[in-house]
Amino acid sequence: MRKLKLILILLLLVSSVFAKEEKKLNASQPAVASAKYFDANRIRCAVQNNGIFARNPITGASDFTFDGTGVIYLSGLWMVAKVNGEVRASAADYNTDFAPGAIDEQGNPFGKEDSTFRIYKINRGDDAFSNTDYAQWPAQFGAPVDDAGNPKLFGDQTLWCSLYVKSTKKMH
Repeated sequence: MRKLKLILILLLLVSSVFAKEEKKLNASQPAVASAKYFDANRIRCAVQNNGIFARNPITGASDFTFDGTGVIYLSGLWMVAKVNGEVRASAADYNTDFAPGAIDEQGNPFGKEDSTFRIYKINRGDDAFSNTDYAQWPAQFGAPVDDAGNPKLFGDQTLWCSLYVKSTKKMH
């Protein structure tokens, strides 16, 4: 009986340590500067400018539906590359290795707090008068344009943002 009490106390202590650690992770996670919904056809999905999608930017709950039914709990951008012979990876899911912005010619990131690096959303039929995102389309940062230099629409709706990798993990 004494061993059982000791094991239960140990389990309680370990679980409380992990619970505190989880709070620390959530509190230190940066706020999302921009989020919009892809809501074309029968899909509705939150998209954030930190690489996370299918997650409500305010509540953190699941936010990808098809015909009103939840389909994906959480998703995000994953990138893997070889850097000087080492495999490195960055991902966005519950936390993110990405930040809004771009990288200059010297390799320095910039724009994390700049509203230029928000989510842009255009729909079929939009123009510069009906949609601010269309009018302010950031082609200078790589947003796709058509032959006339207008924002390029893929399908019925296009969302676009620029982000950079703020951290990578070495893969063994």
